[in-house]
Amino acid sequence: MESFVKKGLSYTMDLILAITLSFSLVYAFTSTFKLAYKAQNVFIAVCIASIIYSILFINKLSLKIFAICVSFILVGMLVTFFTNPLEITLFIKNISSLTALIDKQVNGEIVLSIRYQRNIFIALNAIIPLIVYIFSVKKFNFYILLIGGTSVFVGQWIVENFRIYFSFYIFLFIILIYYLKYIYLRNIKLSKENNKVPISFLISCIPICAIVLISSYFLSSRDNPIELSWIDSKARHVSNNTKKGSNTGSNNYFKISSTGFGDDNSRLGGNVSIDNTLVMKVEAPESGIYLKGAVKEIYTGYSWESKKFGSIKLGSMLELNNFDDDLFELLQGSKIVSNETNILEEGFDKSFIDITYENLDIKTIFIPSKVSNLSFEPENSLYVVKDLYGILFSESIMQKGFKYNAELYKIDKNNEDIYNLLRRSKQGLYSEYIEHNYIGSEGNEGSRDYVISLEAKSKDIYNEYLQLPNELPKRVFDLAFEITSSVNNNYDKAKAIESYLSQNYKYTLMPGSVPEDRDFIDYFLFDSKEGYCTYYASAMTILARSIGIPTRYVEGYVLPERSTDGIYEVTNKQAHAWVEVYFEGFGWMTFEPTAPFLESLNNTTEEQILNTQNKTKKEEEIDDEVEDSKPKNNNETLKEEVSNNVNDIESKSKLFIRITIQLLVVSLLWIFIVPYFKRKIVIYRLKKYSSKQEIIKIYKRLLRGLSLQGLKINIGETPLQYAQRVDEILDSNDLSFKTITDIFNKACYSNEPISKKEIQNIIDFYNTVPIYCKKKLGKLKYFIFSNILGVI
Repeated sequence: MESFVKKGLSYTMDLILAITLSFSLVYAFTSTFKLAYKAQNVFIAVCIASIIYSILFINKLSLKIFAICVSFILVGMLVTFFTNPLEITLFIKNISSLTALIDKQVNGEIVLSIRYQRNIFIALNAIIPLIVYIFSVKKFNFYILLIGGTSVFVGQWIVENFRIYFSFYIFLFIILIYYLKYIYLRNIKLSKENNKVPISFLISCIPICAIVLISSYFLSSRDNPIELSWIDSKARHVSNNTKKGSNTGSNNYFKISSTGFGDDNSRLGGNVSIDNTLVMKVEAPESGIYLKGAVKEIYTGYSWESKKFGSIKLGSMLELNNFDDDLFELLQGSKIVSNETNILEEGFDKSFIDITYENLDIKTIFIPSKVSNLSFEPENSLYVVKDLYGILFSESIMQKGFKYNAELYKIDKNNEDIYNLLRRSKQGLYSEYIEHNYIGSEGNEGSRDYVISLEAKSKDIYNEYLQLPNELPKRVFDLAFEITSSVNNNYDKAKAIESYLSQNYKYTLMPGSVPEDRDFIDYFLFDSKEGYCTYYASAMTILARSIGIPTRYVEGYVLPERSTDGIYEVTNKQAHAWVEVYFEGFGWMTFEPTAPFLESLNNTTEEQILNTQNKTKKEEEIDDEVEDSKPKNNNETLKEEVSNNVNDIESKSKLFIRITIQLLVVSLLWIFIVPYFKRKIVIYRLKKYSSKQEIIKIYKRLLRGLSLQGLKINIGETPLQYAQRVDEILDSNDLSFKTITDIFNKACYSNEPISKKEIQNIIDFYNTVPIYCKKKLGKLKYFIFSNILGVI
């Protein structure tokens, strides 16, 4: 009884360790696949799966029943594939589609439906606990567990999807215990004792492994175990002076193609390679804030370029004030449109954000629109330069830890008065104001100078930001006029173009390359009709310019939708391109044509767009269902119902017949073919290997066959006594069971090799047992035990 309790406790401990290891691996996969299941749900599912497997593997009979069921399923699938080749194609296609969907889910392009997520979750909990149970409980193999588990986490790290450290720590903890178990088993391998590991040993391993793991985790107080600051600084210095580019663009200036959006070869378009690198952390009151890193105004037909190469040196300072010319135009120019002196207070919300660089080596200082003040940390004092587009740079490269604060004004989206004022903006607004208000007037010289400078700036913008390539197809112009024909002001025209693009073009991160002989915008608008942010932003810029509205193409980052305690983690996934449209009296205003960012100027990130489109498709499907459910006349309804019922019955009948035939074929194969080949394989292995292990196995099979005839070995009976009793009952003149038992004892206890004659004696007796069983049991029982249960 005591031995039984010890075995039970030992088995329970093995099962607990298997469950824990399975949980660490399944939870790692669910995090990688971004499945919507919490840790407790994963643990419960793993427990259920492991307990089921422990029941299925509790003895050979239950294992055989399980194997028979699996065999039925597999053979049924094979029969289906061979009888209907189209099923193979469909199966392969479904697997490929599922793989592609999982890949997109992992890369953040889509969010899988609950049904798909549930199926993947079930598959993970069916496969992983089974493998872990086999190699940790039934047939312990440390190397398979180590290599298999390590491959999971190494694979996550390679594809930059190492998300849940909790799972990794659990895996390390369990694998340490298994390592000690492996050492223990290896040391007693040559002994005659049972190679089961005592539960006391496993329990004593737990605190040891816990101490090792906790000590290694808390040994260093820093994120990096060892930091050699002097060497790191020298390495960075050498790197900064030798490399021609970085992950943010050539010469350490930002460009979106280096973040994974498009090919980094100056040509627009191409498939996106998602990059999860964390580039900055931003503490902000809300999402929807755009951080500019580059502005371009020259469109070549296949790329965007900048022609302004001058810069303004602002100097070395800890704080920048009144450097944004765009904010100055809003402050002064809006008075002309509204006669209001406090438009910033009436129509704009003042916000403060803190930006901290993470994995960046860059000179660009990312800033929002309408920024009034920048302040840097004392240790981050730098020499600031402003280019002719209003983008800020440092003369030195900024790296991880660089931090600054920005004070900005963001338009109040709920203030309709602001949008009405934007509708009053037009080309020549400043010139008209000067003509009507300052002719012959005296005084207000300061205000007059402000308006004159704004007028000059406006003329320069209209000269520079209406550029179009000479080869631009005429149908692009025609489309722009068609979209805006129903409105009569620049703001509504820009909104019409923005809305048209966001509603009529499909968002995808895999649009393919644009043919080299095609204009990028023309190909997107009229042929492919799908793309990502650079496609939408480029198209709106060109369409707006086609009808005389100054527009420019902008690249940078946007804050993701979700934050942790107000801190937004910005990765290269949030790299984005958008549009700025110029309005006299307001300056440059942000527009978002990328579907479906339109609703809230990026309350949605790039990785969530496809999910929104999926929802739209579902809504369309619902509309179709509603249309189908509209009432029809009684005769049509009756005919449709009868037809549907007949078709349904025929379909179900065919399916039933098909399944029945498959089951019959599988059953016949199992009953008549499998037992025959099974016996042949046993004999073949005995002849080929002539090993003592094979003899022991076949002797056990003989004991099973004899026990079915009522010839069980009695308690206290030696193998020799049992063999003599069997010979008396069977009365075999050809070969005695005692001879077979002698060979068995020789295989177990002697170092002498087994001769070929002895092998043949075993085979001959093995072939005679079924004859005796059939006489003793009768044909029906023999058929059941031999062909169905396979125990003879």
